[in-house]
Amino acid sequence: MPDFHLSPIDSRAAEAMSALVHDVVAGTPHYATHPRTPVFLADWYEPQPCADRLDADTAFGAFAGDILIGTVLINGDGYISGLYVDLLWQGRGVGSALLERAVQAGGWNMSVDPHGEAMLALAARHGFEFDCIDPDKIHSLDRDYRFLVRPAG
Repeated sequence: MPDFHLSPIDSRAAEAMSALVHDVVAGTPHYATHPRTPVFLADWYEPQPCADRLDADTAFGAFAGDILIGTVLINGDGYISGLYVDLLWQGRGVGSALLERAVQAGGWNMSVDPHGEAMLALAARHGFEFDCIDPDKIHSLDRDYRFLVRPAG
């Protein structure tokens, strides 16, 4: 039995999500060293943008007790985003559980940073396949994001 649980989250979790994402980004070299990372964080992962996204999208959190250790968002078009897991919890099934929950909630497509090898592998284990280079990645860090889809059935 895992030592975490999943639960729906909303804007009340915005501060915790913001802190989680900032910690993950700071501890991930291909994000932490990129010059556009501060803009990316300000546009998407400060508390107010987090609150707006959490109220607009279906969102789930992974919790160890009452501490938020992971998040995932699914918009009305089935686009999965905001999949972040606390660095100390990575490799323990949290991301897999969140991604599977996102699929159960109707998620079927996502964009992945090409330097995110672990995320690309996780997506592949859950049936996602490469579709194209994402031409619409609006908060791109000047990289060719991979657009992945999970075929129906």
